[in-house]
Amino acid sequence: MKFYYPMPDYRLPVTLYSDGYLPGKGDLTHAILAYDYPKYLRFDLGKMFDEVCEGKQFETFANSFFNHLEPS
Repeated sequence: MKFYYPMPDYRLPVTLYSDGYLPGKGDLTHAILAYDYPKYLRFDLGKMFDEVCEGKQFETFANSFFNHLEPS
């Protein structure tokens, strides 16, 4: 089974990552959030994305994913 991670979310994805290519530090620093996020945030989202990517935890914190079962 292969997993794909749409960014910023499944409704209007701009980028699609996979287990074969996950984002690294700096790839999501300036990511544009989904339209339903609040206009104010009390933390640096770019820094948070960098920490998640550096810690190899992107799959864990992705807010949505698609899966595809490969035929055998």
